[in-house]
Amino acid sequence: MSNSSTTATPAAISIPSTKPTTTTTTTTTPTTATAAITNDDMIEFSHSADSVLQDWKIYKPLPGSNTQQALFETVALSYPSSSALTAASAEAPQELFPLCEPTRANEYLPLHDLKATVQIIIKYCLDDTERVPFGDELNGILRAVIRACNRKDVVGLRESVGVFNEQLNVVRENRRIKLGSTMHEKNRMNTDPAPLDLIYHILDQTYAHTVAPQVDSLQKYKGFSNNVYGEVKHSLVTEFIAKTNLLLPLSSSSTTTDAPQTRKIFLDMGSGTGNVVLQVAAQTLAESYGIEIMENPSKLAQLQAQEFKSRCRLYNIPHGPVEIFQGDFLEDERINPLLAKADVVFVNNYAFDASLNFSILQKFLDLKEGCVVISLKLFGSGGVGENSLENMFRTREYYFGENRVSWMAEGGRYYIHTVKR
Repeated sequence: MSNSSTTATPAAISIPSTKPTTTTTTTTTPTTATAAITNDDMIEFSHSADSVLQDWKIYKPLPGSNTQQALFETVALSYPSSSALTAASAEAPQELFPLCEPTRANEYLPLHDLKATVQIIIKYCLDDTERVPFGDELNGILRAVIRACNRKDVVGLRESVGVFNEQLNVVRENRRIKLGSTMHEKNRMNTDPAPLDLIYHILDQTYAHTVAPQVDSLQKYKGFSNNVYGEVKHSLVTEFIAKTNLLLPLSSSSTTTDAPQTRKIFLDMGSGTGNVVLQVAAQTLAESYGIEIMENPSKLAQLQAQEFKSRCRLYNIPHGPVEIFQGDFLEDERINPLLAKADVVFVNNYAFDASLNFSILQKFLDLKEGCVVISLKLFGSGGVGENSLENMFRTREYYFGENRVSWMAEGGRYYIHTVKR
């Protein structure tokens, strides 16, 4: 291990005991690393190391890493969050990344996450002047991190991440001196929504650290029922947003990100683990709500929402208010007031039967003029003529391409319904 002052201090994940004794109950799940590494007590989040520990047996340490007293060695990566700048000596919040790799395909890749995070921070979280000392993909700190990750070079990872952290602390200190202890965060949080690449990265990290380790629990549903879980990919949600009025900006006179008089309202009926709700909140700054009837997705949605809010603070990006709750959207008393004021409603009704679709259509009688409803199937009241429930809408059909939803590889259709009375 290098003794350089710019080297990231290696941390370790405690190895679990797998050999039973006659008097001690053994554990096969090691303790998580979150509490030990979070330097900023105001931001609680799940670490890369936590994701690995939830399925640690499928990972192996990188050659040359220190595993004498631990399962995996880790490096701690600093984030640009301004929340700790109120104290002159406050350190940046850091995340533990384990120096390991999976032993099978299609699993979480800590080194890929580390490399992508460094690239995202440099590209989107720094201004032009702050970015210069970090170099680029051909030279400097960024090049060193990318090279070490690609080569799985333990010594290179320790050193390059340490240098990155040291330079990021210089940035944070310059911001504190220039703007005051809290001004930078306030100014940053007043801006427009973050770039899409940054939002997608935060959403992917959030999902990887909360939902992915427990994804098997999402398959516990009754087949051929209305309660079937499926996900809509980021790119299709972005397409939905572009075709609705959710992209209207906040008023230029707004002084905070929670100005209710200018904020749009979004409701996801059947929100699953909350993916769409969180993306809309980040991408449009809308007030975003979700309701989900199934217990497992609803619990994971709560975890995602908490992690999402923390990670937005780590990267200093704004988001709209988020509220996700468990309930039946046909019966829950919280739904009618939300429907009455919603600007956009999303219903993934692809697997819903005709009876449920008709019941949803009846709920839409409370929608205001101009409200937009996005669905993946027509609701089909079965009526004809001027009294048909569909007559409250002006409906347009659109097509989406391959690999835009989780339940099928081929493309499909979606519908945008605008209330007109």
